Parts: sequence; structure tokens; C-alpha cells
Amino acid sequence: MKRSVKRAAPVAAVCLAFVCALGAACFGGESVSASANSAPAYWRGTEGMGVLPTEGNCPVEAERETLTLEINTLPHSAYASQEEFASYDARVTAEYTFCNPTDEDLTVGLAFPFGTIPEYLAGDPGAGMPDDSSRYAVTVDGEAAETQLRYTYCAGYGDLIFPAAERAAGKVLQADADLYAFSYTADAGTVGRRGDRFLEVCLSYSPARTRILRENCWDYRVENGNLVLFLYLDAEEPARFFAAGEKPQIEYAKVVEGERLYGDSRTYVEDARIAASERSTTFGAWVEESRIAGVGETDWYNAVFAYLEEVENADLGLVHGVPAFFSERWLMRWFCYSAAIPAGGSVVNTVTAPLYPDISGGVYRYRYLLSPAQGWARFGTLRVEIRTPYSVYGCSLALEEGAEGEYFHTREGLPLGELEFEIRSGSGEIGGGVSAGGLSLLFLVVFPAAEMLIIGVTLAIFFGVRAHRKKRARREGETR
Repeated sequence: MKRSVKRAAPVAAVCLAFVCALGAACFGGESVSASANSAPAYWRGTEGMGVLPTEGNCPVEAERETLTLEINTLPHSAYASQEEFASYDARVTAEYTFCNPTDEDLTVGLAFPFGTIPEYLAGDPGAGMPDDSSRYAVTVDGEAAETQLRYTYCAGYGDLIFPAAERAAGKVLQADADLYAFSYTADAGTVGRRGDRFLEVCLSYSPARTRILRENCWDYRVENGNLVLFLYLDAEEPARFFAAGEKPQIEYAKVVEGERLYGDSRTYVEDARIAASERSTTFGAWVEESRIAGVGETDWYNAVFAYLEEVENADLGLVHGVPAFFSERWLMRWFCYSAAIPAGGSVVNTVTAPLYPDISGGVYRYRYLLSPAQGWARFGTLRVEIRTPYSVYGCSLALEEGAEGEYFHTREGLPLGELEFEIRSGSGEIGGGVSAGGLSLLFLVVFPAAEMLIIGVTLAIFFGVRAHRKKRARREGETR
């Protein structure tokens, strides 16, 4: 009997070894690891976009656009230095032929939005951000255009905001509105770890005339018609919140234990000594305090204003952010310039920018916005050229293959939707062919099911053989 089991065991071992070998073969030696300290699996890139007229009802026509995407290398998820970033080689060049169909000479205002900063450039504050400014270029009829670098807020969704000449203004948030900064500290004996205890502040105000902006605030409640803020207590920095417009009335400030913050069962620290301080300025001056070097005053103010309005609860007069929270990665960068087009004439405008795809699990997703070009009075021929040694997958436009590594699409007028495609390393067909990378991805989905099937069959064989040998041994014993 024991010998029977030992003879059956190698069968199972061989089958399981086959499963492992199959997995190794399918994945081509690549491994997928998980760690609590691993970097995130997704990094945000930047959408590409073409040239736009800065004024509505522009009579200029786009007779032709040739969009060339050259992708010689794929980006890293982070760059430690300018020297390392210099090896990245991927760009898009858009060449336009703009025509003036009118009987008058025109000087047209043009804008080239070239995207937010991708995460892999701004992801390591300690190393600094690699400079990509030299990779952008704007020419008109072969001559470098005189451009002005502008900035707007861009959260990655919603309408594109053009750079404005004036500061924006809301019902309460205005540049000259009063701004009050309220700061609180509690004596060291009442402050434990961050989050152990909170400062509870009760405010009364009118949402029509006041905005409360919360900074280091854990949560809030509306109780008895007032706003109650729960601010983090920290031994190293004060608990703060801000108010714009009409000054709110502070009803009370207390230190509360962190276990129960809601309802009537709160536990307050009765012997807490709280020190309060207050300063006042204007909303515009307060926003200016956090301005990033190189960004104009108006552009910075308008970008922060748009961000604060987006995170505003107007019904409560509560804003879930402050200028200090604003990220440089939310700034859309623009080149603004002008082009003179004679009556009945044309100019060739060329813009060049680096390409920054989204990165997810070894897949590089590129997106170039074509729909904004609908703003031209007429759009003629569009030609898209993709030049890359890598495989192209799932392109939103039907591509024709030219020489090795060259793909084309030509059409009259703009397509519906945007230009989107993916790249993985390896060779393969256009639009869904399986490359070495694609094969790994295929088995990443199929292999677990096949593995379970093989393991199930292996175990069935093992126990079937074992049961058969037991039955035969029993019959042999009865015969004896």
C-alpha cells in the first residue's frame, strides 16, 4: 500500500511541475510582484493637443494638418536627473496650413496648449523636476514665433479654460475680499499623536457672504444651524482654517477625544489650554503667497480660483481646499502667439512637443485630442503618421502600414472622437496583433484558469489511482 502511494505521488509531482513550467514558458521569464513598498501601477501622462484660435468666430480655415508622432523610446515611471531624462525620445509635431478666405489682412491670436506635467516628471520632489522646455517649439512659415508662456487650471476633465487677461471673481471669492486666518494651539499636555485628539471649532456665518476654507481639517458637521470643524491637533504646527468675505462668529473652540466625534457622547478635555491667534489680509494677497516661481500673478490667481470653486460647497459656504494644496501638476501650459495671414493667403504653422503617455502595467496609452480643432471655420485634410519600432494596438483610427515602423491615416475632415492607441514593447500586428508582451498579457488572463484545470485533473488522477489500489489490495486480502 505504502509503495502504491509512493508510486502515485511522482505522477502528481510531474503534473504540478508541468503546470509551473507552463507558467514560466507563458510569461517568458517575466514576473509580477506585489509589495507594500511597491511604486503605484499607474502613472498619469499628458494628453496632446493642437493649435486653437483664441477668439470665437475666427474666419481662418485649417486647410491641412499633418500630425507626426515619433516614439523612439518609452518613458520611465520616474526620472532621477536631467541627464537620465535626456535619453527619452518621443515627440509629436503638428504642421498646419492656415488660410485666410477674407478680403482683409488678418492677425490671428493662436494658442498651443501643451499639457500638464506628467507624474513621472513631477513625482520625486527631492530630485527636482527635469526641464522639458527645450522640447517645445513653435514656428510660423519656418521662423520661430514670439510666444508667451501662460498657465491655466486643468484637472484632467471638463472644458478647456483659456488664459484670461483679468482676474476671475465669484460671488464671495474676489481678489479684494477680506481674508481671515484663524490659528489654534493647545498646550503640550493635551496633544497626543496626530488624530488622537482634535480641536472642535463651532462657527456661525452666512454662506451668501462668507466662504470657510479648511486646511488641516479632518471632518465637519452641521449642528444646530452652525458649522462644526474637527481640526487636527499637532504639536509642531497650529490647527488652522480660513474665512473669506464677511468674518464668521466663533462660537467656541474645545479639545475633543478622537474616539467619538459625533452625537452627544463626545468626551472633551476639560483642562486643555487653547491659544488662538488671528490675522487678516485680502484673498488676492493670500493666494499670491503660495505662487510658484515662473507663473504669472494673474495666471496663478485664476488657476487657484478655478480649483477652489471646483471643491466648493456653495450651500454651506465651505471650500474643501486652500491655495497651499494646489499642485503644480494641475497647471496646463500654453504658448500664446499671433500669426499674420494676408487676404486670400496662407501660412504654415508648426508646433512640436514631447509625448507623455499614461503608463499602466507595462502598457503605454497615448491620447491626442483632435476635437478642439472643430473650432476652425473649416477643416480640410488630416494626415496622421506614427513612427515607432514598437507595436501599436487598438488605434481609434484605421492605420495603413508603410515602411517598417511607419503607419498612416489620411482623411478629409476631422473624425469623431480623439486619436488614441497603445504601445507595448515587442513585435506584432497593428490594432490588436499579439506581440511578446501581448502573449504575456493573454496568458496572464488565461493561465490561472488553465492552471486550476490541470491541478484539478492531477488531483483526480492521484486520488483515483490511490482508491483503485486500495480496492485491489482489499480484494487480495479477502482472497487470502
